[in-house]
Amino acid sequence: MSSQEWKKGQREEFNLMKEFFNNTCVKCRGTSNLLNVERDHIKPTYQGGKNEPFNWQPLCARCNSGKGSESIDYRIDYCKEHNLIMPKKWIKNPTTKIEQHLQALRQEYPTATPDRKRQIVIVAERIKKSAGLYPVKVEEKNDDFKQSVLDHLM
Repeated sequence: MSSQEWKKGQREEFNLMKEFFNNTCVKCRGTSNLLNVERDHIKPTYQGGKNEPFNWQPLCARCNSGKGSESIDYRIDYCKEHNLIMPKKWIKNPTTKIEQHLQALRQEYPTATPDRKRQIVIVAERIKKSAGLYPVKVEEKNDDFKQSVLDHLM
């Protein structure tokens, strides 16, 4: 079986991904006016990219054919623009990256100035919100929420 073929359950998973992104090309945001999106491998399979959801993104045929060998995950900017949180199963090693960022903040926190401590809490909130660890809208933040982030840092 070639790396381009669908494994069991993958077609359904990609259909869920297409629905999540509103059947829109995450690169051109639909400006190509092409109606269908296809599975693009963020890191091309011929360069060792995996045929797994964390390496897929929906692109129109024009964007996919013009992409070449670049390995850009256009889903990230699309999610930021549309205030979406991508499911963790579509992100490669999400916990590892999140923990690395939080660990760096934890190390900096004890010696930080009061202003920097406030910045650290805000950054930690954003990291956790983007990871889906706290499904709280930014407008709904309160002191308890801020304290829970601070507690996690310490």
